[in-house]
Amino acid sequence: QRHPIPHPSDALVQHRRALRLIPALEGVPAALSQVYRREPRPSEEMENIWSNSIHSPQHGRQLLNDYKRDLRKISDEGSGYQKLEAYIGLWLELSGLIIETGRVLTLNFIVHLTNQFVTMTPRHLQHRVSDVVRFSHLVRIHGFLDVVRAVPSLGHGQFCPQRRRSYNMAPSNEDKSKLEKEIFELISNNDIIGLKNIFLQHKLKPDIYDDNGMTPLQHAAYKGNKDIVQMLLDQGADVNSGKHDHAYTALHFAALSGDAEVCQLLLMADAKRDVVNSVGRTASQMAAFVGNHGCVASINNFIPKSDIVYYTIPQGLETEPKLPVSLAASFHKFVMQVNVHPVRVALNLQRIPGLGDNLEKVQKVLELMSEREMKRGPETNEVMAFKFHYLSFVVAEISRCRKRQLALQRDKSAEESVGKRGDEAEEKKLDPTESFAKKMLKSSRSGPAAALEFQESFLRECVREFPYRECTIFRQMVTSLAQKDSPTALSIVSAAINGQRGFTDNTVFCWTCGQEGAPKKCSKCKAVQYCDRECQRLHWFMHKKACTRLSKEPTNKAPAVSASSLSSELQSLEVN
Repeated sequence: QRHPIPHPSDALVQHRRALRLIPALEGVPAALSQVYRREPRPSEEMENIWSNSIHSPQHGRQLLNDYKRDLRKISDEGSGYQKLEAYIGLWLELSGLIIETGRVLTLNFIVHLTNQFVTMTPRHLQHRVSDVVRFSHLVRIHGFLDVVRAVPSLGHGQFCPQRRRSYNMAPSNEDKSKLEKEIFELISNNDIIGLKNIFLQHKLKPDIYDDNGMTPLQHAAYKGNKDIVQMLLDQGADVNSGKHDHAYTALHFAALSGDAEVCQLLLMADAKRDVVNSVGRTASQMAAFVGNHGCVASINNFIPKSDIVYYTIPQGLETEPKLPVSLAASFHKFVMQVNVHPVRVALNLQRIPGLGDNLEKVQKVLELMSEREMKRGPETNEVMAFKFHYLSFVVAEISRCRKRQLALQRDKSAEESVGKRGDEAEEKKLDPTESFAKKMLKSSRSGPAAALEFQESFLRECVREFPYRECTIFRQMVTSLAQKDSPTALSIVSAAINGQRGFTDNTVFCWTCGQEGAPKKCSKCKAVQYCDRECQRLHWFMHKKACTRLSKEPTNKAPAVSASSLSSELQSLEVN
């Protein structure tokens, strides 16, 4: 690639600027300082050299031969230290000449010269390379991009024999295979910095294959490294590429890793969910097989962005879209939520920007999406249709709470009769989302086994209002709810949307929103757990009735049994 050639006067100004900054390079040997501290040539001589470098190829060849002759002399005689000093001196001389003349005629020889003195450097003199590193920083700071582009080592401030390549030269097949092996090793070690340096320094495609037909993206997905996956996707990696022996895709490996965020990244990059491996299993089925239920829910609840964009475009005779364009990203995030607890849905609706002010539009679009899922023909998705209906039902209830509060605010008589209508006055002071959440958490009793009456009736009403009565999912939920000792309506609805889950006895859930893995406990009783302070605050109006009692209850811990006593008891048993 040919770079713009500056006028000699501009090059001379840059060269003088570089000379003034030479004292800042501490530790440069005196020989190198003398080499580079020479006075600039007169302007007339500069003009002649600049003209000859451009218009006389013979001059360029003569210059190249002179430096090659000097290079052979250095190789034939001299100690290791002298060779290093001479190589660095030649390199600086030639670099200075290029800076002065603004000519890139001999840049290939600079690369050759740099590689030579790096490989010839004795091990006990490796620290002297730091002198050239300082010069490389000077070159890079003052914009001498020709030299920087010529020697890729300068771009990274280091001289490494394994990484010396020209930006204009593709690596050989042997070196390319070594680089590919190094890429896979860096991914296995989660070294994202080294991986970035390789892709910046060498022109390599991210879709390379190892001995098993796996790409770097598949390795990173299996490691569950979100940062490396994002970096490879930014480099243009094909998310569906792969030649694995058993037809596993990157999404399969992400599902096996158990990282739901990596699955989300791959799905956002258009990963195909319906691809099966050699045993006929999709990514979500493999995740379910190994117990990664978070990945299963993330894959099954994913909605392509195009399905949302459809409602941001006016259709037919419409003058405005059903959903504002500014809400597309927020709405997409809202419909892909995995936790379907009504309180969590309400909190997400409040926290995601823009949705709380457009409840009617959000509800309408959710109803249309539910209808669209049931009219796809062979691709009908009953689960997603019910999920959209469920979200629409929750949004409609929150919208009704808001309308009631607005009506109470406009009603002057309600303000005057605070004592007579205390419940309504209290509701008026609350945010609509908070009012809805407290209704969902309200119970006539306290304790772990307390039934949430309003939440139970609300969810049963939601199932009853589902308009598609002939579908399988509706019949399954009705059958489960009609049983005498049926589970809670929330568990039935959650199982219908996210699938059945086993071995959840030891799993900790938030008492407010049902989020799995709640990290915080009540500081007083240590009996209930929450996601954060917001969840604890919402649940306090119910928990405060039982908190004192729970804190005074003794913990029922089984007495510790020593191994020796247990062994003696086992030996004393008589076998009949």
